[in-house]
Amino acid sequence: MKLHQQTSLLFRVLTLLSCIMPLGHGGMAAGECQTRVEHIRSIIESGDSPGILVAAHRGHHQHWPENSIPSIQSAVEVGAHIVELDIRVSQDGVPVLMHDETLDRTTNGTGPVVEHTYQALQQLRLTDNSGELTDCHIPTFREALEAARGKILVNGDLKATDLDPILNVILDLEMSREVMFYHSNPEVLDSILQKNPEVMVMTIARGTEEVDRLLTHRNERMLHLRESYNSLQIAAQLDQHQTLGWTNALGEPDRRVVLYGPEIGFGPVVQNQPDIIQTDYPEALVQYLRLLRLPETSDPLATSAQPQ
Repeated sequence: MKLHQQTSLLFRVLTLLSCIMPLGHGGMAAGECQTRVEHIRSIIESGDSPGILVAAHRGHHQHWPENSIPSIQSAVEVGAHIVELDIRVSQDGVPVLMHDETLDRTTNGTGPVVEHTYQALQQLRLTDNSGELTDCHIPTFREALEAARGKILVNGDLKATDLDPILNVILDLEMSREVMFYHSNPEVLDSILQKNPEVMVMTIARGTEEVDRLLTHRNERMLHLRESYNSLQIAAQLDQHQTLGWTNALGEPDRRVVLYGPEIGFGPVVQNQPDIIQTDYPEALVQYLRLLRLPETSDPLATSAQPQ
């Protein structure tokens, strides 16, 4: 049996076990089934993560095209807790996954996504990291949510200006509690919460002064922190406000992971004790955190009989 098949089988077994075993702390009573996403959300809502949550940037795209259905499924199988996906809207109002404004880099198409209808987009295929064409099509946001349901929290990075089609999909699928949205403009997030108060949202603090302002004037559950100023002092400040800190290993830390290994790449990021780390190498980060076996760097779900 291939390794990815074994991992998938193990995940399904652990999911079944999580429905019949009591949680280690703050969980549901024995006999009740709390999905993996519900448990991840409960950690975020508590404002106190017992470990580090791993976010897969654009899915597990080292093995599959970014923002593809297989990249979501693979992120689940390697143990990520959150999958970050980029959302745009087609010319005829269908939310789809695509990071870039244009199709040129990641598909065999050209031009802006917003100038193509859904049917036109479905004729295209995604390319992998090496630029090779694959059999993967451009997923709709609906397909992505259906693939993630119950297994992994979806972080939608909003690239569209018309948000109603995106919010309508969530309501139609009754998945408001399985989605969070990121946007650099807090006012955009406020407008989302007015329409759907059940979703979670996150904005970015561009410096320590903005951390102070956002924590003082807004009730943030999560805050995206720049790597340049993130520190143990910031982590302590967030803890006082019961706010989880999200930081990236994207860029230089991930590059060092490839060149020198996880300890050199992820080690300095982990030392600042963030609650959530986003990376292009979720499998390596999950394995590294498990190897550390420290309370502050363990898998938050591992002690709760939850699938990893």
